[in-house]
Amino acid sequence: MRIEYVSLFVQDIQRSEMFYQKYFRAKEDWISTDKQSCLLKFSDDVRLELLKNAEPGQKRRARFAISVGGPEMIEALARAIENDGYECSQHLEKTKDGRYRAIVLDPDKNELELVEEN
Repeated sequence: MRIEYVSLFVQDIQRSEMFYQKYFRAKEDWISTDKQSCLLKFSDDVRLELLKNAEPGQKRRARFAISVGGPEMIEALARAIENDGYECSQHLEKTKDGRYRAIVLDPDKNELELVEEN
């Protein structure tokens, strides 16, 4: 058994799609004809669905982790995202289990935990 995909509610499908393509090399796998949702595919066949938030005032936030490499890669990616104007809510730190991580926010303030690969 495996998770087929994770869904995020976003305000702007195109802006969010560009964010995940730029920083995480996601590829568009599918987009609805009305452009209200799309499915992105990552290199290891993990997929992320972006859904247009039907109620703009309602903030639905999520948090998920993406393994990106060692501490240097985590810090470099977090700084690149921050330098482009997005928020880094937690800079590189070592967790209680001895792994490194940083937390950045996507355009809709969903938390992305950048973690060390096992």
